[in-house]
Amino acid sequence: MKDQKVAPLDDVVPSPAAPTKTDLPGSDPSSPPTDDRPGIARLGDPGAVRPCAGCGRPVPQPAHGAPFVPRCRDGAGCERAAREDRERGLESPGLTGQVAWTWEMVDRLEGAVSRLAGALGSELSAAGVERRVAAARADAAGDIAIARRERDASRRREEAAWREAASSRTRADAAERERDRAAAREGELLASLENARAELVALHRRLSEAESPVEERRVEVDAAKRSAEDLRAAVRDAEAERGQAVADRDQIRARALEYERHNRRLSRAAEELRAALKAVTAERDAARAEADRARRRVDAVTVVSDGRRDGGMRPTVDREPPTGLHDLPTNGPPLNGHRLPHAG
Repeated sequence: MKDQKVAPLDDVVPSPAAPTKTDLPGSDPSSPPTDDRPGIARLGDPGAVRPCAGCGRPVPQPAHGAPFVPRCRDGAGCERAAREDRERGLESPGLTGQVAWTWEMVDRLEGAVSRLAGALGSELSAAGVERRVAAARADAAGDIAIARRERDASRRREEAAWREAASSRTRADAAERERDRAAAREGELLASLENARAELVALHRRLSEAESPVEERRVEVDAAKRSAEDLRAAVRDAEAERGQAVADRDQIRARALEYERHNRRLSRAAEELRAALKAVTAERDAARAEADRARRRVDAVTVVSDGRRDGGMRPTVDREPPTGLHDLPTNGPPLNGHRLPHAG
């Protein structure tokens, strides 16, 4: 806490001190003490001297009733030096300023005492003394009231400073708690981020694992497409050899186109593709059966031709199957230089 200066008291006249146990009975406390010992200069005596407050040399004092002279007046500069030192001390902080204010108050009290002594010397009546005492007490009471107000104001300022410090400490504590909450929230967010990253890695892993069956299905679809292309090539070769295979080729092409459309949708359902392949295999077996029946009819025609040559009767020839598929030779020469994929 900074050092607080005490406001100077102007023209303070001290009130009479209360009698103590050391006072002699019957003495008047309001009257100045007297010392009848020889060689002792009393205040107000014409021939009295006091040591200078600056240099210590004896300073003659004025006659009875006039204020005393604390410093030399012979041009030594004691008064000026004392005034300059006091002004510098009053402006100094800390203990130096307080000491300067104390000496200032001492000087003023000494001046007041000297004036009081002069007044007592000039006005020794009881009424005058009481009047001066009352005035001095009123002045002292006013100065005391001012000092008390300044003291109360200082206390209020001190309390306000303490409240401000407490408020600042409270705000600092609140800021620290907010910082701790922010740090905790940051930790929670970092933990959430780490969890999200872990979940993202797991999702990527599951996605890669899910892509493997998709790739396998794509390979199967490509194989099915290649098989369908081979089948369409075989049908085109068969169409060039026999006209009756046109209907079968168109039917197979339509089915192949239907398979191709299904293949784009069956990228997610390989089982349906397998079922379609089984259907194609069944049709291939039917084609083989038709080829076998055609071969038997060819054999029957051959037998009939041989019978005609021999004069025998024509054997019964199998009729065309109701499926609309024409018989294709399977064991004969290749059609257009190509052999059907299902031919043996």
